[in-house]
Parts: sequence; C-alpha cells; structure tokens
Amino acid sequence: MPRVSERQRLLRDIVDVMAVATLGEEDDDLLHSAQGRAAVTEDQLLFSELDEVYDMLQLVESSRYLVDRKRIDSCTQFNAEIFMASYPTSRFRQRTRMDKSSFERVVNTIKDNPMFYNDSPCPQAPVWMQLAVALDRFGNYGSGASLSRSQELWGIGKGTVDDYTDRVVKALLPLTARRADARHVCLGQRCPSVSGELISLREGK
Repeated sequence: MPRVSERQRLLRDIVDVMAVATLGEEDDDLLHSAQGRAAVTEDQLLFSELDEVYDMLQLVESSRYLVDRKRIDSCTQFNAEIFMASYPTSRFRQRTRMDKSSFERVVNTIKDNPMFYNDSPCPQAPVWMQLAVALDRFGNYGSGASLSRSQELWGIGKGTVDDYTDRVVKALLPLTARRADARHVCLGQRCPSVSGELISLREGK
C-alpha cells in the first residue's frame, strides 16, 4: 500500500471539508430563504468560512513541503587541493582504498571520457570527486556502502551518488577490456628482460 504523506492527507481533509460545506449549503437553501435576513447573515458566515478553507487549500498546494527542509551542504568543502595534497595519507587511503599517486593516475586516465561531460549549462562535478565517491562505495559493504552514508559524508544527494558511481564504472570498463587485449597480444610472444635476454611468455596452466 503506498505511503500517504502528511501533505497529501491534509489536502484530502481540506477537500472533504469543502465538499461537505458545499453540500450543506445546497441542502439549506430552501430553509434559509424562508428565514429572511437572518439566513443572509448565516450565508455570509458560511461563505467566509469557505473562503478561509479555500485559501488554506491554495497555500498547501503552492508548497511542496509543509515544514521547511534543511538542505544538505554542497560538496564545495571538498576542495581538490586540500583533498589531494593536505588530506592525511591514511585517511585518503581509507576513503579511496588507494594511495594518492594511484588515484591521480586513474583520474588522468579517465578524465577525458565523454561520460564526464554533457551539453548542460551546469557542468558536472570534477572527475576526482566522482571517482572518490565511487571508490568509497566500492570499498565498503552492507550499511557502509549505503546511499545515506555517502550522502552525509560527501554532502551530495542520493541520486547524485548513484550517478557518480555509474559514470565511473562505465569509464573504467573499457580499460579492463584494453588490459585483456594487451595481455592476449603479449602472451606467446618473446619480450626482452631487463638484462636484454628474450623471454618467451605463455599462459600458465
């Protein structure tokens, strides 16, 4: 059964009140016409109450939320220079599951991927930011990999966390295929060693 929000419940109650008041007005028309001026006063009171209910309906419909929502701070606090240079090495590895040099190498490898660019007037977040968010999720499991945790840690929405992860995965997939192709070419060939001696490579059993 779908969950009904407080706003939807309030809108339903207001509409019910207006419907009952309107039906009551129609039922009392004949009775009021026989009472003369006293009925006019009651009608004015009824219309005044209906106006107030209608104003309330307009107010609720014009606002998406009944209570002001506190927006999550954006990820501007995660400055690239601070994250890459000043962030302690141990915490950096805890977040990304790799050292800074490896992280920079991955960023430089995927930064030109079309996944990280669009035609929107609003540019995407930096590639390093999207990679860091994705790696943090990859390095956790269970509740540690939940969208809520990433949302609170990085200051971005749940949908944005999914978008970052999806882009990084799609940017990394071609690299795994390229690595497999390189391995296939190298196997069975003779490659020089450090000493200059040629070594035949073959796949182990």
